Amino acid sequence: YLTRSLKTKNVKEAKKLALALFIKYRKNHSAYTAGNDFQELFENYIKHELRRGSAGEGHLNRQRNVFETWMLKFIEARGIAYIEGWTISVFNDFIVWREEYWAKQPEYVRRRKKNIAEKPRPATIRVEMNIAATLLRAFYVAVGTSPPDFHSVVKRHVARENKQTNRA
Repeated sequence: YLTRSLKTKNVKEAKKLALALFIKYRKNHSAYTAGNDFQELFENYIKHELRRGSAGEGHLNRQRNVFETWMLKFIEARGIAYIEGWTISVFNDFIVWREEYWAKQPEYVRRRKKNIAEKPRPATIRVEMNIAATLLRAFYVAVGTSPPDFHSVVKRHVARENKQTNRA
């Protein structure tokens, strides 16, 4: 444990300063840093999965596609600098952003793809969000932090989508 005076009575400012101090301290004392580039975290994850042999090339390609096509664009749009920036509420925003981004595809993309739907299928969103939740969990673990339960968010989203009130 580390105890430091943050010299402020403002709780919001104190939390912000505490997070910055925590990240600074962890960077100096941990093999993994919160400041790691998301691309670097992803590449380390892929290397780890290949070493374990737990996923086939097709599955890893799908994960790469979701990460590079959707997650990086969202990270850039939201200005998320650290893995701690991905909270449950941000993940909920990511789901909504993903669905809206599909509808905003440029016209030249729509002309090139003949059978493009107006919005992505629920199954597509479900699969992509499960992949995103898996990647985020791995990123949190890589930087030595306990991850939020992103998979429960996907389950609740699916339950609402299917109009089920007794699930997750």
